[in-house]
Amino acid sequence: MPINEIVSTNTYTVLPGDPISKVIGSMKETTQKNAFVVDEKMQPVGIVDRKDLLRTKINVAEEKVSSVMENSISVSDEDDLRTVISHIIERDLWQIPYLKNGKVAGQISVLDCLNALVEDREITTTSVREVMTRELVTLKMDDPLSKAFNKLKDRERIPVIGDDGKIAGILSIWDYIEWMLKPLTKSQHGERSGERDSMLSIETKSLMSDKIETCTPEDKLSDIIPVFSSLGIGCIIVMDAGSEVKGIITAKDILRFYLKEQYTETFDFNIQYSGLDNFEYGEVRKAKRLLMTFARKTSYVPKIDTLKVQFKKYSKSRKENMYSIHVELFLPGKVLAAKGSEWQMELAINTAFNALRRQAKKYLKK
Repeated sequence: MPINEIVSTNTYTVLPGDPISKVIGSMKETTQKNAFVVDEKMQPVGIVDRKDLLRTKINVAEEKVSSVMENSISVSDEDDLRTVISHIIERDLWQIPYLKNGKVAGQISVLDCLNALVEDREITTTSVREVMTRELVTLKMDDPLSKAFNKLKDRERIPVIGDDGKIAGILSIWDYIEWMLKPLTKSQHGERSGERDSMLSIETKSLMSDKIETCTPEDKLSDIIPVFSSLGIGCIIVMDAGSEVKGIITAKDILRFYLKEQYTETFDFNIQYSGLDNFEYGEVRKAKRLLMTFARKTSYVPKIDTLKVQFKKYSKSRKENMYSIHVELFLPGKVLAAKGSEWQMELAINTAFNALRRQAKKYLKK
């Protein structure tokens, strides 16, 4: 898909000499998460991200945009969707400027990228369970904002746990920034600047939102993309049928998954595999991904000609499948072979390749 098909012209630009208060006011009014810094000719010179405003001591009325902006990065019609997503993930941005004739002419957001992927085969066949983060970073309702400050440096939204152990709300990075900086934008700036320290002791529950969007582990990624897009949110809590929290999934998690699935690694030897015809599509994808991982761990062996892997799945009961993996490593004048059989495909591959690597080490010592 040409990226000009997903470009939005609704963008926000500032000059390096503009006060930070202008950025904050416009971000709040337009729901922009990034401001593009340009010169008088609309050529990009930097980017301001919400996280750049996460500072306990900042004079938004007097400090200039140039003091908080990051180096500029942009895309144009010469780039493809994968490149756009790579830049967004690598720089941890929500929006990236789109250039036309060297000038900022629009933007592409995380949600624009998600919408472009909604019919992608990997996205329509992959469940939330395969992509979600199971270990939640959380806050308690009575945690001080000083604790939230440290956690929000690495993430945009954090679930807040109530006294009953269940999720009671969400604290977003913008909730925090707005609360911390609002007093400093008023006329009595000098008079109220001393309130910063006391503000950091305020409890998290005072700022959190009780609006929580949820999905199930079995939902497909394509099912939840419209939720992200329609609400303009960055994360969804994953719960099972019994309302037990299983994890969290973010919009950027889906983009990272897409990049990983599109990535094809190359080696200095041939890789051949067979036996996947009767595997489910998700199993085939997982098998290939695991194969690449273990091929990388085997690549230290010199003068490998070919790595052959034969997959087999058969049922020993009505409920579970047994996986058998047979691997062969073709070296000059020598063929190393190993096998692994387990109830889980990953364990079977792990068993086979570990046995193969032990043989390879003995071979190299000769």
